[in-house]
Amino acid sequence: MIKAGVDNMINNTEQETISIIQLTQQSSLAYQKVLAYVKDQNFVKANEYLIKGNETLLEASKIHAGCLTVSSDLDLLLVHAEDMLISVQLYKLLIKEFIDIYKKI
Repeated sequence: MIKAGVDNMINNTEQETISIIQLTQQSSLAYQKVLAYVKDQNFVKANEYLIKGNETLLEASKIHAGCLTVSSDLDLLLVHAEDMLISVQLYKLLIKEFIDIYKKI
């Protein structure tokens, strides 16, 4: 019985880790669209995609926080998900800077 519970927890953590990866990819794609719209001076559409990217990144962050409280063991998939999450958070900050720059041009 205990082993089944542990196996189920591992499967949930793996599924949540995969969700983090998928959500960060969605965020990254949204932020790429933001930059494309900003370059075209379409700030309304850029803002729409910025909001979408922020929402999916927040969801990924919440799942990530839950994984850290459940699992103290680091596995390669979780490390990969964390790397993607941090990278997209940095990308988000850069996108905001580009928006400010393009608005001044």
